[in-house]
Amino acid sequence: MDPRTTVRAQPAARTTSSDAGVPQAIHHDRRASRHRRSWHRPLTPGTAIGRYVVHKVLGRGGMGIVYGAVDPTLGRRVAIKLVRGEGKPAQRYRQRLQREALALARLCHPNIVSLFDIGTTTYGTFVAMEYVRGIDLRRWLHVAPRSIEDVLEVFRAAGEGLAAAHEAGLVHRDFKPTNVMVTADRRVKVLDFGLARGEPSVDPWLDATDGSLLSRRMTRADTVVGTTGYMPPEQLLGREVSPASDQFAFCVALYEALHGARPFPGKTPVEQARSYASGIRTEVALRRDVPARIRDALERGMEMDDHLRFRTMRDLLDALAPPPPPSRTRRALLMGALVATTALASSVVTSWFAAQPATAACQGE
Repeated sequence: MDPRTTVRAQPAARTTSSDAGVPQAIHHDRRASRHRRSWHRPLTPGTAIGRYVVHKVLGRGGMGIVYGAVDPTLGRRVAIKLVRGEGKPAQRYRQRLQREALALARLCHPNIVSLFDIGTTTYGTFVAMEYVRGIDLRRWLHVAPRSIEDVLEVFRAAGEGLAAAHEAGLVHRDFKPTNVMVTADRRVKVLDFGLARGEPSVDPWLDATDGSLLSRRMTRADTVVGTTGYMPPEQLLGREVSPASDQFAFCVALYEALHGARPFPGKTPVEQARSYASGIRTEVALRRDVPARIRDALERGMEMDDHLRFRTMRDLLDALAPPPPPSRTRRALLMGALVATTALASSVVTSWFAAQPATAACQGE
């Protein structure tokens, strides 16, 4: 769980034609950064968060600290994400944590981390989630050489998780390699739905008041949240996002995994927006062994206009799927054609020899 970019676009006094549509003054939310320092002091092992007992720190990020903990009641390991502190920044992060819990509660899929519990203690608000023994996708890509098919297999599994979220009415809004976990046996889990957006539940058993948090804007109208380098143009410019926005981030991450660099240059939101507006691409030596169908699928998924991308995440995954093996019928037809061709060739050779004039076996002087 790594820090996200929180940027705020201020009205610009000077605008040039080359920068049209690009936020002119985007900066990090320093107040939130100062607040983070106050609650980034980890709890000691043995501390109880509700019924869970802290074992160790697993990671730190934009919304708090993630702990490895034990649930003594059920005898299992869990991951605890804890938000601490007071004031508006902490309140905003608690709402995001609640939003993440609401999003995960809608989902039950093998490629999405499972939610177990949510609660509040004297230490702050927490969610208890499935403990995934593995490493994030970025590390997985670097700890050992990976074949193209290995990379595609892992990304397709992560894409299945995104597709399930989309079908549940959710948009992740922060897909990137560090928000995907890969286990030793290559199980893949998408996590960190703290920025997810969705529609209120239509289940008549549920109170739509809490569910509306998923569709509510939690940042100022001139503020953009996400991760520079993976955000699509519409998200970077503060416009409405859709499942197609997750497609863009997914394709950027897969392009980076295959070629070693992201397709669009820019270390800051402004630089990123300019590269989108001007069509500038990162200069990188593309791998020639990446199949053309994969290259074409990535280019479509990274279209600047979200309407030109794939209709659904499922359609993108179909385009990334390995070619189907020949069917039994097709194999039978191929074998029949081969036998017929062989027989024809044999018949032609036999006829040719039969047409040749007979010659003596040996001739004398």
